[in-house]
Amino acid sequence: MRQVAALDEPADVRLYTFCRWAMVHVVTSPYQLVGLMDYDFLNSIDGQHWLPRFEAITRYLRDIITDGVASGVFINEDPEFIRLMVVGSLNAHHRIKTMAPSETVELDAEKGADYILRAIMADSTRLDSVRNASLKPAGFVAS
Repeated sequence: MRQVAALDEPADVRLYTFCRWAMVHVVTSPYQLVGLMDYDFLNSIDGQHWLPRFEAITRYLRDIITDGVASGVFINEDPEFIRLMVVGSLNAHHRIKTMAPSETVELDAEKGADYILRAIMADSTRLDSVRNASLKPAGFVAS
């Protein structure tokens, strides 16, 4: 996430890149990662190992979203509310993918990132260009 946050790209491209990467990573992991986003777990003894990583990801995500709201790329909404909606969508994507796998992991991740960005972009007609721009820094192959 640090690398995504540091990209010299607009906030929408950075957020799309992160969302797509996160969806692929969580679904293809041999571990059940969705539970790591729960503060009950993170504050437990077992979760202490993951807490610094989660907090860093939260900071990077918050910074990207705050930048997007401030620059007018995202809708004028509380950045923390947007962050919570993004995290909720990522969790929902994991549950949907494990219950009813459909497309390839990459195509599902692209659809999920499209859904998230379409909801928060100030100008969603730019979605295709944001998606295409996000493929280069993420190292994804266009589907």
